[in-house]
Amino acid sequence: MKHLNNSLQQQSFHVLTCIHLVKKSKEAYEHAKEIVESGSPISEEICKACAAICRDSAKKLNAAKDGSMDKMIELCLVNATLCEEMISIVKSDT
Repeated sequence: MKHLNNSLQQQSFHVLTCIHLVKKSKEAYEHAKEIVESGSPISEEICKACAAICRDSAKKLNAAKDGSMDKMIELCLVNATLCEEMISIVKSDT
């Protein structure tokens, strides 16, 4: 029974870690969006940093992949793409 509890704890920790990475990616995108909308002069740099956070989160999820992480990885990559698209918008506005 002790082995089962330990296995369940490890699985729960793994899932929580993955959820944290997706949340971190979402928060990075939202921060980049707020900065761009505010017209900050450092919008491009913030978007680049946030895209890197999103891609890093996807990379970490991929390393921990067990087949159930595909949607989480996809969410992080979508956030990265959105950040990168904002870079293009910022560049075209200058």
